[in-house]
Amino acid sequence: MTILQKHLNELIGKDIVLVMSDGQAFKGKLSAFDEENIMLTDVMESRAADARWREALVTVPSSGIEGAGGSGIMIGDSGTSMLKLTTVILRIRHISRVWLWKPETPEGF
Repeated sequence: MTILQKHLNELIGKDIVLVMSDGQAFKGKLSAFDEENIMLTDVMESRAADARWREALVTVPSSGIEGAGGSGIMIGDSGTSMLKLTTVILRIRHISRVWLWKPETPEGF
């Protein structure tokens, strides 16, 4: 068992943040993993540099052209965008960082 697999075993059922080697970040509940893949549920996706992990929902309008585009939910403020996804399966070899999502207010705030 690798160091990562040992660590992930302790995180099953908990909210974690994954940053991929391309800079994309995913926050969600760790559901399952194997040697090659990891599955998250109730996921928020953003660029790691833009992620603020708060739900300020903005409706994304349809394109106005029948059959093209669609509508959905974008999360974030005007300078960033975030997608809310049900389930995501990611390749472990593309993960650059993993940590438990346990936000706390720093002292002095």
